[in-house]
Amino acid sequence: MAPIAAQADWNAANDEANRQRMMSDMRANAAAADRRSFEAQQRSNSYTSSTNRGSSSSSSGASGVSSYAPYEYKAEGPHSVVATYYFTVRVQETEAQTIARLKTEAMAGNAQSQFDLGRVYYTGYSVPVDLAQARKWFCEAALHDHPIAKSQCAGMMYNGQGGAVEEAPAMALLKDSAAKSEPYGMALYGFFTIAETARRGNVDEAQPEAIAYLVRAADSGEMIAQATLGTVVFFYGTHGATQDVPRAIGYIRQAAAQHDPMSMDMLGMMLVSGRNGVEKNIPEGLRLLKAAAAAGKADAAGVLAILLSQDSMGVRDEAAAFAYADQAAKAGDRQGQVVLAKFYYFGQGTEKNLTEAARWFSAAAAQGDAESIDALKEPDLAQAASQL
Repeated sequence: MAPIAAQADWNAANDEANRQRMMSDMRANAAAADRRSFEAQQRSNSYTSSTNRGSSSSSSGASGVSSYAPYEYKAEGPHSVVATYYFTVRVQETEAQTIARLKTEAMAGNAQSQFDLGRVYYTGYSVPVDLAQARKWFCEAALHDHPIAKSQCAGMMYNGQGGAVEEAPAMALLKDSAAKSEPYGMALYGFFTIAETARRGNVDEAQPEAIAYLVRAADSGEMIAQATLGTVVFFYGTHGATQDVPRAIGYIRQAAAQHDPMSMDMLGMMLVSGRNGVEKNIPEGLRLLKAAAAAGKADAAGVLAILLSQDSMGVRDEAAAFAYADQAAKAGDRQGQVVLAKFYYFGQGTEKNLTEAARWFSAAAAQGDAESIDALKEPDLAQAASQL
């Protein structure tokens, strides 16, 4: 229930979503620059054609603005009203030129270029991902009061990405960013506050400021805020919030739509079972569980192993069930270990193998699974287990 159990998953999901969002923004910006360059070129070409004037660009391929050389001609006819034409076109930077320019501007103290250079290294935009460099430039921009850079810098400091863990200064940066209504800063400040109180075992400790920031961030589209409110705060009524399952499910749906693994996992199980007032939709529930499993959610893989091994839902697929059980078991999911052990014991979805059955019953038993402890009392499994 508490964020302490899910924090690693949430951090990983948030980090990947944040990286993908940055990459998408950068590609969109590059595409927009391409369009502007093309449109400017077309306008210039069209005007040149209509006046029967030819010219060539003097661009060297560097960034910025290049001009057509003045076209000298003998004045004659109606065109003599203008003797010289100048055309200005935007020349697209190559990615290497963009990065070189950003480095020059960042080193000169330009906060936006420092932030953009951080994004380059964080996303691996035409360079290898380098979290140390990303953190350096996000934090440099943060020193220049760049609000989004503050959030990025603080997130990396808190999680120890690209350098040492520095929780206290990270929270100070996030509180400042949140106070300035920066959505990602509000989301991270709320999330880390909730997670910290949960780590201390105080899930009932009221955190009205954190929850208020989370609500504002979630309503502005921040996935980590939606997931925190949906899967914990409002679903269970923790941290001083009133339990509100319908509201929680609304946030879970929003986070699942942004591919948050935990939210897809929870919503998938609700759709498959028809629990918590969610109308049963087995195909959609299975789709979400598969997406969560593909994103590394071991318990989603464990649930799929059970569902796909049964006839009750009309989706039986023993080969897929075995693959999901194997994924869940190897990731340490106790339920997956029990299911995989049974598959080996009965030869379901694979060949019967008492040694492997004993191996996975033993793994689940080590986690306190009563069924597995009893299974290992069977003479054949006990003997197999003794030879591991």
